[in-house]
Amino acid sequence: MNKKWTLLFALAALLLASCNENMDGRYSHRGVIALNGLAPELNEELNTKGTPTPADYYISVLNEDGDAVQDVQGRLLENLSLSALKAEGKPLDVMAGSYSLVARTAENIPTAGFDCPVYAGEVPVTVVAGETSTPGQITCKLAQCKVTIDYDEQLLAGMTGAGNARVEVTAGSPLDFAVAYEGGTPVPEARAGYFALPSESSSMIVTITAVIGGKSLKMSKAFNGVKAAQWRQITLIPMVTPEGTATFDVLINGYVDDGELLSYSVAPAEEVIGTDPKAPAGDGGITLGFAEDCTMFDDV
Repeated sequence: MNKKWTLLFALAALLLASCNENMDGRYSHRGVIALNGLAPELNEELNTKGTPTPADYYISVLNEDGDAVQDVQGRLLENLSLSALKAEGKPLDVMAGSYSLVARTAENIPTAGFDCPVYAGEVPVTVVAGETSTPGQITCKLAQCKVTIDYDEQLLAGMTGAGNARVEVTAGSPLDFAVAYEGGTPVPEARAGYFALPSESSSMIVTITAVIGGKSLKMSKAFNGVKAAQWRQITLIPMVTPEGTATFDVLINGYVDDGELLSYSVAPAEEVIGTDPKAPAGDGGITLGFAEDCTMFDDV
């Protein structure tokens, strides 16, 4: 008799579990995300050298804390090839909840590098138990800040040795825009640098070293409000007054800050391509100053 009742209870439990999984998902905690129709597109408002035409996108599913989640089979849904997922022909089977679906043109964003633009975008996805969720269109924009450095022709003509412009957005990971000196001619780095952003609005430190007229000069300058999808154009310019006194101009979004130096000096001028609706008024708290080891000269 005991064996009979045991068997009956086991059959009832099996039937109940089967019903729970098949009653239109009313008792299921699982849903699926369909990817077959997903086709991310690029927003190419910025002119990035070698703008990627990606052969693939990399997909991640993040929870409300921004962490990658696992599907019900235990696979981590992070940096997965979209083409491979489509080839599987199966939707992503996840627990019901609210997620963000992220697409990128590379598995990772380099901290700093030349000619390495990465585009990324995301859309919210709500997964309902027992139902199929279809993500909306994902538009990917530049996920980094693009930086280029140009030199005024007069400044280049005055250079008598190698130089360098070091740009740092993430502490400890600078990128050097070197100026070679070949056959008496300075040859600046012409490539664009791309920088990951440690925060939504970051700072950028530019340190210039140059040999001008046989004199070694060094200057550092900080730029605030650096954001993704910006192109920061930095131009190095010399200025001399009619009286022969060397000065500099710092041009930042039309704001001009003049200052006198005792030497023929290098100073960065910056232009931001594209308007930033959250940009601070005036100079935005930008500071300008010489590094502690800067050597000053008197040309008089």
